[in-house]
Amino acid sequence: MPEPGDLVGRTIAQRYRIEQLVGGGAMGDVYRARHIGLDTDVALKIMRPSIAGESNFKERFYREAKAASRLEHPNSVRVLDYGQEPDGVVYLAMEFLRGRDLLHVLHTDGPLSDERIVDILVQTLAAISTAHGHGIVHRDLKPENIMIVQGDDDGRDGVKVCDFGIAKLIDARAFKSHEDVKTELTTGNAIIGTPEYMSPEQARGESLDARSDLYSLGVILYRMLTGRLPFDAENAIGIAVKQIMEEPVAPSRVVERVNPRLEAICLRALRKDPRDRYATAKEMRAELRAVLGVPPPAASSSGPAAPEPRVVAHAATELEGAETLSDGFAPRLTTPMVSAGVAPPQTTPMEPPPPDSSEVVVPLESSRRFLGIALVALLGAVALTAAAFVWTWTPEPTSGAGLVATAPAAESPAATPLPDVTASGAEAPPLATSTRTSTRVPARTSPAAREAAGPSASPPRPSASTAPPAVPSSAPATQPISPPSAPPAPPAAEYRPTNALVTRGPLTTERVQRDVLERKLADLAPRLNDCYRDALFMTGAPVGGRAQIHMSIDPAGHVVSVITAPQLPPFQRCAGRLVSSLSVPPQAVEAGGGTAEQNLELIP
Repeated sequence: MPEPGDLVGRTIAQRYRIEQLVGGGAMGDVYRARHIGLDTDVALKIMRPSIAGESNFKERFYREAKAASRLEHPNSVRVLDYGQEPDGVVYLAMEFLRGRDLLHVLHTDGPLSDERIVDILVQTLAAISTAHGHGIVHRDLKPENIMIVQGDDDGRDGVKVCDFGIAKLIDARAFKSHEDVKTELTTGNAIIGTPEYMSPEQARGESLDARSDLYSLGVILYRMLTGRLPFDAENAIGIAVKQIMEEPVAPSRVVERVNPRLEAICLRALRKDPRDRYATAKEMRAELRAVLGVPPPAASSSGPAAPEPRVVAHAATELEGAETLSDGFAPRLTTPMVSAGVAPPQTTPMEPPPPDSSEVVVPLESSRRFLGIALVALLGAVALTAAAFVWTWTPEPTSGAGLVATAPAAESPAATPLPDVTASGAEAPPLATSTRTSTRVPARTSPAAREAAGPSASPPRPSASTAPPAVPSSAPATQPISPPSAPPAPPAAEYRPTNALVTRGPLTTERVQRDVLERKLADLAPRLNDCYRDALFMTGAPVGGRAQIHMSIDPAGHVVSVITAPQLPPFQRCAGRLVSSLSVPPQAVEAGGGTAEQNLELIP
């Protein structure tokens, strides 16, 4: 079976001529291909041989592709065709999109207006609601899987939700028992989902329903509001533990000027208990519309819409080897939008099943013990270090605290004098400096007002041995006048790493063909830039410097990498997953495997 990376120029199924590699992940690569008969572009996903060779994969793949092809919705990417070549190449043909994924939009256009945030999420929820109505849980919603394309002629965004198909769509009614599902529908001992966007129940390997997708959308909304993720850690296990155990810091404590209604929607979607979240995508969409005062669309005259069925998925539970622990492989295209011109296959729409008979079950691996062991180990380490650290269930808002502590105090009105300093030498109250504390200075009261207020408002009387100072009755006592306070410093401009860049130095290799690996790394360059910009957004500072890629290539051509970038852990983690998704042809590697190294320069 040929390696996916060497398919450019080949014709698949006698009609799809592969022209360019546009994305890749742990499960396969995505190419831009040309439909020879229709003369239009399609996106062709080619599964990796190691995945396609798993037992029962073909039957499962066809079932899942057929389920994905039923999602006829303007905000879902259409699945057009699927099949397997005589030499074992498994492919999935989809609508080809020219646009930008949401992660790229956040990097280049952020921060987004409230109106744009609502518009993008409302369209996303429309696609998700339809999927849930067909008994489908996405399980990997993240900005990379939400494509922004040109919409109306007035410049409005169009949204397409990607990656519904692989290892995520199972109709439970096709099986006689749950054990059949567990046996036949595994996903390579991998947790399905991206840890940064994973619901707590998904991280625990429990049964999932539609509300797990809504949690992921809550994470996406959090990032749209703040430019950062609610949880971050050094590795996938650490992030999963935080998803389970920690509450997110409110967006308004991370950045200023957050719409309080959007914040409330975000925090409700991020609640740990699924019962405390929105029950359906339609309910969350209605709340978002209400933020802008947009009424929900009128109900169809054919009668009330059928309720969304209960959708249940069982996630595999080992945090390695999964497509979604890499960057996924949604196409990253930045050319102007053109119509693909490929009509979807004429299929009979699937009627939404009744609520009691529409469970969707996705494989539950016996490897759930892996995450449990990791959690026990982590908690044990915390217990051993209790003498030096105090465990708290609510994390400190690191970035938010810095904002509050350094924000300048509002200037007092010029017409408001400072409080009196009494004869006994009492000091005036200090001015507040935190933006969370009122900076108003109490107005000075006149002598007449103090007389009317009674003894409690009067200054202390002089003792009998001390003569009161002679003060003319027509003028109050002279007070020292403080110099006017300096005007507040202008707020620091928010750092936006739109032009941040990763440059690559010379590649050194041993026992692997350098030009082959160099081409693979060159194809990854735009996505390495995305990793870097994403890490800078999360950090909120222009962190640069040097990094290094250490690669080990096995005899089959699979790359395992370690990225050394201690000054920027989020980049180190993202780039490591990205490079580890590479593979080279086995003939490019000598017996016993090879190694390679490359220096990187991070330019903020």
